[in-house]
Amino acid sequence: HDVLPASVAPPSATPSTPSTAPAVIELEDLRFGYSPQKEVLHGIDLSVRAGEFVALIGANGAGKTTVAKHLNGLLRPTAGRVRICGSDIIDRATWQLADQVGYVFQNPDHQIFCRSVADEVGFALRVAGRPQAEISARTTAVLQFTGLTDLCEANPLTLTRGQRQLVAMASTLIAEPEILVIDEPTTGQDWRGVQAIMDLVDRLNQQGTTIVMISHD
Repeated sequence: HDVLPASVAPPSATPSTPSTAPAVIELEDLRFGYSPQKEVLHGIDLSVRAGEFVALIGANGAGKTTVAKHLNGLLRPTAGRVRICGSDIIDRATWQLADQVGYVFQNPDHQIFCRSVADEVGFALRVAGRPQAEISARTTAVLQFTGLTDLCEANPLTLTRGQRQLVAMASTLIAEPEILVIDEPTTGQDWRGVQAIMDLVDRLNQQGTTIVMISHD
């Protein structure tokens, strides 16, 4: 497989935020291997500033998802450092990072398991033990923001792939993360689905959310 080059940086032609914005993602000499004999990330340096919209682009097998899974602790480096919002995350569990880094998987079915859209969207808050009034209010707001209000009682498994991707995003956004990582959001989508996802991502970025999007397209 190909691997990402040793230095990866956000595009500099038209930065989406001033260069003075604080760095919210910092990777320093990140190295990782699925076994000691097979290192797949060879010293990645990456800095993403608050409010930027950054794409990790490359062919399948290049290591994009492997890099991204380090941002919320799904993977842990064999060497190097990962800092989120200025803090090393080495001792923090993935669930503890949910209000800072939201991760939307390439296949939405990997993170959908409740019997209704509303239950799915509010699941993270229920697990966190938030009051029911807060869960209901935030679920209603997120469903409206993502255009899923009319589908709130539907079983997610009966929806189109594009709608399921929106449900997965909504269930991530309810934690109000500062950073949103989206893995291949256009895969398997028709044009309408692509437009819905990208319009939503653009609105989030305009509101200040830092976006890291993985794509081979």
